[in-house]
Amino acid sequence: MRRGSLVLIYGKPGVGKTLLASTICYSNALDGMKCYYISFYEDREKLYEFMKGFNIDLSKLDGRVFKYVKLPLVTKEGLKDFIDSVFKDIVVFKPDIVVIVF
Repeated sequence: MRRGSLVLIYGKPGVGKTLLASTICYSNALDGMKCYYISFYEDREKLYEFMKGFNIDLSKLDGRVFKYVKLPLVTKEGLKDFIDSVFKDIVVFKPDIVVIVF
């Protein structure tokens, strides 16, 4: 991945979106690049537990070079507020890579 990349991963359930996105973030985070991971589905605890089965421990990187955010259930108006808060958070966290998993 190149620094400053934005990756949008979309597909049917079970095709490997989560595994691919998490592996991209983990590999780059181990190299010192910050990754901002946005999920529209997976809970943090479920994701972290799932990835441990692949010897990927995201909890060790959490907050330093890996940041997880889940899209909450929101109204149309609330979505704008969520997006605004994500953009502000990205400015502060300064990720090298942003991954969005649908």
